[in-house]
Amino acid sequence: MKILAYDVENLPMIGSFWGLWDQNISHKNIIEHASIISIAWGFVDEKQINLTSIADCRSRLEHNIYDDYHPVTRFHRVLNSQDEFVLLAHNGDNFDIKKLNTAFLRHNLPPVNPRQSIDTLKEARRLFRIDSNKLDYLARFLGVGEKLPTGGQELWNNITQWKYPEYGVKPDKALALQALKHMGEYNQHDVTLLKGVFDKMRNRIKIPNALLYNPRAGDMRCPDCMSAKFKSIGYRYTGISKIPRYRCKSCERIFTQRTAEYQTNFRIN
Repeated sequence: MKILAYDVENLPMIGSFWGLWDQNISHKNIIEHASIISIAWGFVDEKQINLTSIADCRSRLEHNIYDDYHPVTRFHRVLNSQDEFVLLAHNGDNFDIKKLNTAFLRHNLPPVNPRQSIDTLKEARRLFRIDSNKLDYLARFLGVGEKLPTGGQELWNNITQWKYPEYGVKPDKALALQALKHMGEYNQHDVTLLKGVFDKMRNRIKIPNALLYNPRAGDMRCPDCMSAKFKSIGYRYTGISKIPRYRCKSCERIFTQRTAEYQTNFRIN
């Protein structure tokens, strides 16, 4: 089973308002809607981290820094491919995939192939009581690294000043391009951290059954790493039955016989 880790970075909204404190801003005051800066992605079993950004299409960038058509259409092709893979993201179910679907709708792109997903934020909240579930903290906690520094909101401001500079300051395109480059590196590094966090959590969290993607008729396999080496560790009890339970000797995932045999003999006539 192939798992595609991905992460989306966005530009903030630009709007009109009457003050700096306790403002209730109407949707009619939105001047620029939030758009996508860049998208990074890579398969968990591969080192390569791909990146697409608004900086890749200079003509659109020159016209409007809030034009995200290029990165959106490129990643749309990735998601809409015929390849079988599962999506992996941190808060992806509630944020990243919805931001992408919004962009696909805005650019009149067809719906992408539905895919199963793994959300490390959901799983961290469901299973553990870690002091913080932010990706940066999880990565530090699990010893796989930390996020690259951004300098805070300034990095995003350095990009948007291409079209909307700070009051009394002229736009600096060189600064914006430098900020876009740093944002791309930040985006790619987040995917590296995500893969590291997932690797540490993998044998404890819920993930799609690999046997659905790699059917092996006639024998039992670990539903994650596909190993045929496992040992019996008793039973899982329900209200009306008990199901044999095993521990994989390769990845140490605990699973039931029902899961290990799931659809291994499935056939399409």
